[in-house]
Amino acid sequence: MKSVTRAIVAACAMALTAPVALAYEAPASACQAVTAEEVFLVNGAERTSLQYALPQMRTAARAMGFGGVGQYAALRGPAASLRLTTNQPKFLLALPSNAQPENFYALARMEPRRNGTREILIGGGYMSYSTGVTADRLTPMKADRAPSQAGAPAGHTLYHLTPQAPLGIGEYALIVSGGAATMAPGMPGAGGRFYDFGIDN
Repeated sequence: MKSVTRAIVAACAMALTAPVALAYEAPASACQAVTAEEVFLVNGAERTSLQYALPQMRTAARAMGFGGVGQYAALRGPAASLRLTTNQPKFLLALPSNAQPENFYALARMEPRRNGTREILIGGGYMSYSTGVTADRLTPMKADRAPSQAGAPAGHTLYHLTPQAPLGIGEYALIVSGGAATMAPGMPGAGGRFYDFGIDN
């Protein structure tokens, strides 16, 4: 198994640097270089590059009750255009090698609103203010180091992210930090990228 993995890594490294044809060609998707801003949906040997959205922010007075406030991140449209046929998707992305990976991503369930948007509470409070997606909207995920690191950007490690349990019907967003720092554990900072998708069954 190790010899096969080494062969694939070697083939990928050559494919990324050499213009000549190889006697053995690993699948193009497995050799594709990954940038620090990309997220791929993985299905076997295939990778599909996902598009991200930048949310609009709104602050609602008294949203928390007793004079508190809440800050919400909202995405346009009542539903994501990407609909998945699996309820346990696998994602591939590059995260900084010198950082704990769980501080850079969160899988959140978005709530459709009557005004045609989807949103999630990312901060608020009364007397004090805290940030982060509330626990009832977070879906636990596990991060596994990808077996092949071919195509990883310098200073980054490739990870596979998968939900720890099957996802229910609804709207979701994989939120990935846009910088080296985060606002709070489980919630990437204000520059986070929202890779939204929906589960229909």
